[in-house]
Amino acid sequence: MYKIHSHNNDIKTEKADPFARYCQHPPNTASVVWNDAYKWKDKNWMDTREAKNSLDKPYSVYEIHLGSWKRANEDKFMSYIDLAEDLVKYLKEMNFTHVEFMPIMEYPYDPSWGYQLTGYFAPTSRFGKPEDFKLFQSG
Repeated sequence: MYKIHSHNNDIKTEKADPFARYCQHPPNTASVVWNDAYKWKDKNWMDTREAKNSLDKPYSVYEIHLGSWKRANEDKFMSYIDLAEDLVKYLKEMNFTHVEFMPIMEYPYDPSWGYQLTGYFAPTSRFGKPEDFKLFQSG
């Protein structure tokens, strides 16, 4: 977090770091320093993606908002870990080739579904840690 001290009426504004990779969950608003030790496990996909994902191949896109797709209970979001397992299984079962996440970046207000972004490089902490989001890699 940083402060902007304006010369206009001595206004002081606190801002979250727009380049943060992890943020506190609302109502807290701070950016969190995050050291990422995640090791990607997508070599197989990277080696074969051109053949499977070229522009002349058919594709079917599933659009999803993680916070409303499935819940642990009425008041609790599922984690990235749980969502990845259930969502990947569902996408494969339904023969979708691609998934489009509705805003996944950090946002301050749950009912906005992520359309009021505050952390452009931080997957929302509502569902877990940044490396947990990487579980959605192709597999």
